[in-house]
Amino acid sequence: MIALIEDTPTVAQLITFILEKQGYSIKHFLDGSAFFGTLQDTAYDLVLVDLNLPGNVSGLQVIMSLHEMMPHVPIIIISGASKGLLASVHTLYPTIVIIRKPFKTNELIQEVAAALKSQLPL
Repeated sequence: MIALIEDTPTVAQLITFILEKQGYSIKHFLDGSAFFGTLQDTAYDLVLVDLNLPGNVSGLQVIMSLHEMMPHVPIIIISGASKGLLASVHTLYPTIVIIRKPFKTNELIQEVAAALKSQLPL
């Protein structure tokens, strides 16, 4: 199961459509609080997160918390945030993949496949 935390409905619909067409199961959340409310009941194989989220939990807070709580779960940032902010996040978390909006379909598919492949047991 892939968690998608994205507050723009059209972007969320596009990402969901692309990934479901590839056979993935997606659970969409409009904000970080809604996502964290599901962690006791649902195991996620991958988290896709926008940095600019509404509410009390920012995208960066989602990343920081996930890194602490579930360091084995890969994270991909999909964001239109400034290059400066993305560079700062990359400095803090160099292993996290960043996909800048607007993104190319093939880039999304390849990065998701690579992230999930890294989770397979040897």
